[in-house]
Amino acid sequence: MKRVGSPSERARRRAAWLIVVRRMSDPVEPELIGTAESRLRAVGELTEQCWTLARKSLPTYARHEIPVRLARLSSQDDGET
Repeated sequence: MKRVGSPSERARRRAAWLIVVRRMSDPVEPELIGTAESRLRAVGELTEQCWTLARKSLPTYARHEIPVRLARLSSQDDGET
């Protein structure tokens, strides 16, 4: 993934991300309740939506062919991966 902008510009953009803090004692929202199967199905649906939004087709390679990139933390300029 190509980084866009300087480290300070990227940090400024990250500062605008919506973060929601939840405690274990907070009421559970309905969309967070479900079986493992239903949550896994939701992940699949979200994955397909993301690939569609990126205007790319879903990968068709086998698991052992999945491309990877090794990034050592010591070579990171600002801790992002």
